Amino acid sequence: MPLTSWTSSEETPAIWAIEGGRTARVGDTEVVLTFSKPVAEYEALRREAGHYDLSSCGRLLVTGSDALRFVQNLVTRDVQYLLPETCLMALMLDDGGRIKDVVTVFVGDDGSFELQTSVGAGAASFERLTALASGDVQVTEGGTSRRAVAIEGPTTWSVLESLGLQQVIDLPFQGVRTVTLHGQPVRVARTGVTGEFGVEIIGDPVVIDAVLADLGDLCPRIGLLVLETAMLEVRHPVLWRECDGVGASRAGVRWLVDFQKQGYVGHAAAIEEAATSSVGRVGFAAASLETLSAGAPVSTRDGVVGEVVWTAFSPSRGRSIGIAELI
Repeated sequence: MPLTSWTSSEETPAIWAIEGGRTARVGDTEVVLTFSKPVAEYEALRREAGHYDLSSCGRLLVTGSDALRFVQNLVTRDVQYLLPETCLMALMLDDGGRIKDVVTVFVGDDGSFELQTSVGAGAASFERLTALASGDVQVTEGGTSRRAVAIEGPTTWSVLESLGLQQVIDLPFQGVRTVTLHGQPVRVARTGVTGEFGVEIIGDPVVIDAVLADLGDLCPRIGLLVLETAMLEVRHPVLWRECDGVGASRAGVRWLVDFQKQGYVGHAAAIEEAATSSVGRVGFAAASLETLSAGAPVSTRDGVVGEVVWTAFSPSRGRSIGIAELI
C-alpha cells in the first residue's frame, strides 16, 4: 500500500495532511514539526534518507582537570575509558533516580567532554550542570562554537558519498571519526536513533551551515513529528514525551544504565527501583484505526491494563502506536 494513501483515511490524524511549516515549543526551544507533508518526510526517512538540524539539542562543554570525575558522577554509564573515537548515550538522573535528560557523551583529545542533550533540554541541563560543578570544572554552552546536523535513513551512505565522506561509511555504531569537510575539521558520529543507518556531523557553525546547504540538494529536511514517530517505532526514548521525571526502570530504558557503576547522581535510587519494581511503560500498537489520546485506557482481552502516555500515527502500520503506563 503506498504511504500517501494512508493520509486520506478518516482515522488518520489531521496533522499528517498539513502541507508544512507547523511548529511547537519543546522545553526551551521552538521546533519545526513539519517542513513539507509529513507523509513525504516519512517516506524519505524510511525508504531513502532525510536530514534534521540538531540545533534544538543543547551542546554542553565540560572542561578542566576534574572534567572526567564530574561527568562520571553525572551519567548512568561508564565514561572512564571513553575514547575520542567513540561516544555513548546515557541518562542524567536526579537524586531520586528520576530521568532529567538523555544525553550523548563525546570526549575530546584534550580530555574535555561534550554532552548533547535531548531536544529542548539544553537550558535546563546547563543550569543543572552549572549548579553541580565543583573543583576544576568549567561548564559552557557550546551552541555558538559548534553545531550538528543528523542524517538518517537506509541510503544515508549514499548521501555521505555525495558529501565526499566515503571514509566514514564503515563507522561502527557509536563510532566517531574526525575528517575534513569544506576545508575544516568535523567529527562524524554514527548515532542513529530511528533504527536505520544514521550519523551526525559536528563542527563549526559556518561549516554546518554549508553542510545544510549541501544536504538541501541531496535529501529532504525532516521535522520533529516524523523523527519522533520513527524513534517510537523502534522504541527509542523521547525525553519530553515519555520519560522526563520517571525512573529508568519504570520508563523501560534500563539499557541506558550501567548497574555495575557506582557513585553517580541517583545511583542508589536507580538500584532500589530496579530491585523492587518491574517495567511500568511499554510500547504498543493500536488494534484499530482509532486515534488515541494521552490518558485513554489501554485494554487487552483481559480488560484494562494501563493508560496511554503518548501516541503517534505510524504510516508503515497504518495506525497509532504509543507508550502505555501499565497498572
